[in-house]
Amino acid sequence: MSKIIAVFGSTDPQGNSLIHALLKDPKYTVRAVVAANKSPSDAEQKLRDLGVEIFKTDLNDRQSIAKALEGAYGCFLWTETDFNAPNPEELEYQQGENVVDVAMVKKVQHLVVSTLPHVRQAIGIAAANCDAKARINDHINERELPRTSVIFPFTYQNLTTAFKPKKLQQHVYGIDIPMLNTPINMFDITQAGAALAYIFNNPAQTMNKTFAIVGDKLRVDEIAQIFTKHLKPNEFKDTKMQVEEFRRYKIPGVEDLANMFEFMARHDLRYNMETTKKMVLNVKTFEDWVVENKTSLYAMLN
Repeated sequence: MSKIIAVFGSTDPQGNSLIHALLKDPKYTVRAVVAANKSPSDAEQKLRDLGVEIFKTDLNDRQSIAKALEGAYGCFLWTETDFNAPNPEELEYQQGENVVDVAMVKKVQHLVVSTLPHVRQAIGIAAANCDAKARINDHINERELPRTSVIFPFTYQNLTTAFKPKKLQQHVYGIDIPMLNTPINMFDITQAGAALAYIFNNPAQTMNKTFAIVGDKLRVDEIAQIFTKHLKPNEFKDTKMQVEEFRRYKIPGVEDLANMFEFMARHDLRYNMETTKKMVLNVKTFEDWVVENKTSLYAMLN
């Protein structure tokens, strides 16, 4: 009989990647959990097209969550930070707590949680997207649930969305990431599924442990050099953005994100390349990813 894995955050890149990895293994049955208040997306439709069962779930309603976890062997939990909410951290934490408590009642045998470090505890300033996930992880540990925690770093894909290079002049682009000379831990998030599937497949080796996944570690100027090397005739530059400059951006959650970057610049997080290579075969470096995605990256610049 196949093991049911309920994937919360199934249309997010982490959960979506896990679903595609689990679909290749007949010993699993996948439930894609989608927040009930979310509009239908292309990612959700693609899962339906693959025959994945979709559970529209109200994350504020424990009875709704219970339906998604009924009979589940395992659960992957990724929680979303809604920076447009009045209190993003508390909303995310409460929703995560709801899933965790229902998982305990339903006797889920392996809870895999996507977490992040405590920023407020470390440097005294809050980053809602990090602190909420860290508190959810603490809640799991307090309940002594059978869990594995996983931390994913800054993704290569962030450089095509929120941190897309900005055009400075013809064929010249600037990269605005407020890290100065501190290297950034990075990863191709499409490979997240391999790491997460490894965790579910190897409970004896992964249970009650925390894994920090990484594919590369580069300074912003090194990221710019790799882009320049492979995306000619374009030239890319590190704009040497300061955190205080970043705080002036008019985007939701900018203060939290700025505090996250300040934390990242001040703390050398212990992401483990050797462990990642055991979990993810052929883990991609940033340069590997750029070469593989040259066509779409050129299109992004136009």
